[in-house]
Amino acid sequence: MPRLLQDIASLLEAEVRPKMPTGTAARLNKRDARRLAELIAGRFEVLAIEARSGRLTEAAARRTIAEIYETSNREALPSSSVADFMRDWLDRKSVETGEKTRDRYAVAIQSFLDHLGDRAQVDLAHLRSRDIADWRDAIAGKVTSSTVNFGIKVVRAALNSARRDGLVSENEATKVTILKTRPNDTRRPFSPAELRRVVDAADDEWRGMIMVGLYTGARLGDVAKLRWGDTDLLNKVIKFTARKTGRAMEIPLAPPLHRHLESLPTPDDPHAYLFPRAAECYERNYFNGLLSKQFRAILVKAGLAEARKNRETGTGHRGVKHKAEELSFHSLRHTFVSWLKDAGATDSVARDLAGHESADVNRLYTHLAPATRRAAVAQLPDILA
Repeated sequence: MPRLLQDIASLLEAEVRPKMPTGTAARLNKRDARRLAELIAGRFEVLAIEARSGRLTEAAARRTIAEIYETSNREALPSSSVADFMRDWLDRKSVETGEKTRDRYAVAIQSFLDHLGDRAQVDLAHLRSRDIADWRDAIAGKVTSSTVNFGIKVVRAALNSARRDGLVSENEATKVTILKTRPNDTRRPFSPAELRRVVDAADDEWRGMIMVGLYTGARLGDVAKLRWGDTDLLNKVIKFTARKTGRAMEIPLAPPLHRHLESLPTPDDPHAYLFPRAAECYERNYFNGLLSKQFRAILVKAGLAEARKNRETGTGHRGVKHKAEELSFHSLRHTFVSWLKDAGATDSVARDLAGHESADVNRLYTHLAPATRRAAVAQLPDILA
């Protein structure tokens, strides 16, 4: 046996020698241990030869290591594919944190698995920081920096759990840097004339989503996931939990929005989505920003944004980060707050209705009377008039 393999056998034997009894039985056990060590060293030599010849596959190497581990430890080597582990982790999260938080995590995890493609089926131990960084770069031009960073943090949390379970030796996601967020928001409110053009350019479902965003200040994802049970047309309120902050929101329905919702056909199922196509699109394509792209297409149709250039120009295609836009769906939120202040609402009322998450802000408006809030939204203009 070559000298290197003899050294390997000696090291392996040294692992079991201190545990052996003395006497004849000990000599027999040491001989068995020596044979096991030589067998293991021989298996490593075969792997080395295969590797040098370029014939060693990842699956074959993993299988051999697993067999050696099982022979030595009398138990199977802990393992899981990336996809299987991530889905199991999400199931545990639904128990630990609740379904709503789990759903937020699921969107990020599904985007990551979709990006990995076939590599989602490799053993978790073979996941590399490069895989995560490539995903980060792929979605960076499609969603905001904060959304990208949230996704990275979700993968980090999952891999921390994998490290504690002994499935990986280190968390590869900690090697991936998060993106810098923009210091200033360049978005602005819509003017009344611009809003009318947007509404005219939208189809029926998008028109309803625009109305909800404009008269509640809700973010695009929250609007897309609204169900009929979240609306109380009798008491004229809409309720939802803001996904970004986790804050329970209850916003009085402004008269224009109340009239619009009353005009829609109401299904028998309260769990039915208010905007079913948007809900499905959001669930499947959140990290691809498809809903945001659809709204931008409405802005282009309304003459409020320029169509992005094609692939040949080097701008406007996948992997290229677009410059910040002045107008987006989030601009409806800016408009909502601006209208409230124009109508005479105090800062605390405007922040309350917009759902600002700052602890300092929360202390200002936790006990605002419902009548005060309802009076504020009652003053908002009707863009459909």
